[in-house]
Amino acid sequence: MPVESTADRLAMLSDFGEVALINGVTSVTGIFDDKFLMVDDISMNIVSSEPQFHCRTSDLTGITNGMTCVVNSTNYVITTLEDDGTGFTVVTLHK
Repeated sequence: MPVESTADRLAMLSDFGEVALINGVTSVTGIFDDKFLMVDDISMNIVSSEPQFHCRTSDLTGITNGMTCVVNSTNYVITTLEDDGTGFTVVTLHK
């Protein structure tokens, strides 16, 4: 069970987060992360990234896979929504 309230989560995101526009109408504050990934294979190295947006689960009512998400003027498609059980959801994005 989460210790902080929905308001506490919003305050934290307001301090460190940014706004994403989902499906052209829903503004959601969260933390954007585009971590670097490298798959090391014997024959080659594959370099990629895994853009994610961490936000409050309560802000994602009606949001589903396949919807668009604009973060920092870059367009993405939502591929997964992973509720972590603490009041936050990790939204995995794809360009």
